[in-house]
Amino acid sequence: MVAPYKRTGLMTSSFQGARGAALSEGIRSANALTSQLSQMSNFFFNQAAEQRRIEGEEFGAANAPTFEELLEAQKQGENLLDFAPTVFGRSAKAAALATVENEITVDAQKRFDQLAFEANKKMVSPTVLRDDLDATILGYNEVLQATSPALVRKLSAKLSLNANNIFDSYRKSYARASAQKSTLVNIAALSVAERNT
Repeated sequence: MVAPYKRTGLMTSSFQGARGAALSEGIRSANALTSQLSQMSNFFFNQAAEQRRIEGEEFGAANAPTFEELLEAQKQGENLLDFAPTVFGRSAKAAALATVENEITVDAQKRFDQLAFEANKKMVSPTVLRDDLDATILGYNEVLQATSPALVRKLSAKLSLNANNIFDSYRKSYARASAQKSTLVNIAALSVAERNT
């Protein structure tokens, strides 16, 4: 038969823990140590996060896709700016979007200028130029919609403002040219009428 269990060793029932001032001082010391360790770890985590943010910005700016790459990716149903939701990923995406925005703004301005040049050369109606400018803006918006709807709204407003300035300038020059042409036609008609009399 098995013998019943008998306790051996130190008996803790007679042990008295810290009380009064010793207990409160121990709690205060533990809380202070916890607070300082928490501050220290937060400092190091913030330093690491800042370093990853800087690395992400550099990566995003250096590896930003071109508009043509975004266009090709859209045709294939891919998103070239789909970064992980980390400090590095958010920073890389923000830098890449800023680079894409700048590239598209420059490219759109060149296209707008070319459209205005062609319109001046052919003296087309201002509404034709306005439709061409709007179609250009919509083309950029369609490509960027899957990538960044926020960038679409921002870029659409910026491009619309640029397009409106070009349209307004063309509309005024078209009106002056039409008035000049009308004046020349009237002068020609008067000189023909004088010759016939």
